Amino acid sequence: MIITTSGRSNVSVIHEAKRIAERYNASYIHRNKESIKKLLEKYQTNILMVGREKIELHTHSGKVKYHPNFAQVRAKRLLKGQSDAFIEATELNKGSSIIDCTMGMLSDSLIASFIVDEAGSVTSLEAVQDLYITMVEGMDRYRYEIQELSKAASRIKTYNINAIDYLKSQEDSSVDVVYFDPMFEETVESSSGIQSIESLANHNGLTEEFINEAKRVANKRVVLKAHFRSSMFETFGFMRCVRSSSASHFGVIII
Repeated sequence: MIITTSGRSNVSVIHEAKRIAERYNASYIHRNKESIKKLLEKYQTNILMVGREKIELHTHSGKVKYHPNFAQVRAKRLLKGQSDAFIEATELNKGSSIIDCTMGMLSDSLIASFIVDEAGSVTSLEAVQDLYITMVEGMDRYRYEIQELSKAASRIKTYNINAIDYLKSQEDSSVDVVYFDPMFEETVESSSGIQSIESLANHNGLTEEFINEAKRVANKRVVLKAHFRSSMFETFGFMRCVRSSSASHFGVIII
């Protein structure tokens, strides 16, 4: 991946783009009035464009940027005392800890941090570096409508790592919940916002080893979100939390 700036940039933006490139050991190139399309053709790699208040990842398939999406609506509902299927499945509350093994667009991690507050902890993992940088740097810069979400975003601990490797490095029963959302690939197909990064997504599915590591690390429950037709619930012994009006179900393994 190459990092550059938006077409109209100032010294501050250029400095920020160079800082991000240095942080992630990536290459910075001066925009020099060249179009993103031309840069993609010239360097044959993804382009991370840094602007005054935004960061966009450009691929040959399109572009993507961080956005809290439905998380803001969910947060507003939670503030009104309404329910959230993810929170019900994970049973998170103030002070809980969770490892989100499938960062995706960070939506569930954001809601988790919103609920567990300062007393808890949320760790979000992403194996694909280009996606990781785009989401994490974008999340840091986004201007949230809800102040509590801004604080929640700042508390999320993020790692660019394969989730199975991270779990193997953790102690037994060291976190309340381990969470998987391999529906990310399906979300790519149904959302124009992230359709362009389908080729970047980590398509490795869950394995018995993966689930066993999750059960070892979790001290309360392992939670899976998947399409209602998925065989993963039965294959790995998850108890379904049926949602009749939704294409996705949650599954739970209680430790």
